[in-house]
Formats: sequence, structure tokens, C-alpha cells
Amino acid sequence: MTAQEMARKFAEIAATAEAKQLIGETVVGRVVEASVKRTYGDASKLRALEQSTQDERESLGYNPNDPLKRTGDLLEESIHTARAPGLVEVGSSEPVAEYQELGFFNVRAGRFIEPRPAIAIGAADAQPEVARTVMATVKAIATGDDRQLLELAAASAVIS
Repeated sequence: MTAQEMARKFAEIAATAEAKQLIGETVVGRVVEASVKRTYGDASKLRALEQSTQDERESLGYNPNDPLKRTGDLLEESIHTARAPGLVEVGSSEPVAEYQELGFFNVRAGRFIEPRPAIAIGAADAQPEVARTVMATVKAIATGDDRQLLELAAASAVIS
């Protein structure tokens, strides 16, 4: 094999590995995104709503204690995944999500509103599944098992 042939072969391997890494990152992003979306409205994971809020919600015909949900599931629907080489980011395009994640001072009420960090909780809950997914993806890439890689990608498309 000539030096040029070897260089071409390495370039092919690198391009293939980069494409497979993209698949892996996409799969991980979808796993985290799905976990975050499941967190919205989960009273077992998010701080309970104040009793007055629960009473108001019930009088309006809503479930009394579905934190961060009401009618349009706006925050849940705003969750998205973005990626760059070596980085997967799951977040919200909705500005109010930052206030929900970090808490805020309500000027009208004159008090600090504690956070309901659905994104942070959902991401933390996804860690075991992310670890399994990363290991399976690395194994599929290392062994050249494209079938397994495609199965991972297909399964993650169902998740999100």
C-alpha cells in the first residue's frame, strides 16, 4: 500500500467514525430529551405546587398538582436537542424555562419563587440510560457493528 492509499484509507475511516459519532451523539441527545419531557408534570420529582395554586387549578378544571403543566404543555414542547462535535445540549427555546430552572424573585408577591428544575432533574434521571447508550454505541463503532448502531438510532427515534 502506498502512502497516498494509506492516507485515503485513514481519511475514509475518520469520516466513517465521525458519522458514527454523530449517530451516537444524536441517540444520547434523544435519550436525555425524552427523560426531560417525562419530568414535566411529575409531582414526584418536582416541588409540589402551593395549595392556593392547586385550588385555583382545580377550580379551572385542571389536575391540581401537575407542576409546569396546564393546557398547552408549552415548556415540555419547547424542549429540544442541539449538537456540535463532541457536545450534546438539551434545553428549551422558551424564555420562562430559565426562571423555572433557577427560580426567581416575584416582585408582585414580594418573595423568591423556588425553582422547579425539570431539565436538570430529567438529565440526571437519564444518566444510567445515557451510560448504557454510550457503551453500546462505542462498542458498535469499535467492532464495526453497523447493524447495532442503526438499531440504537432507530430505538432513539421512537423515544423522542
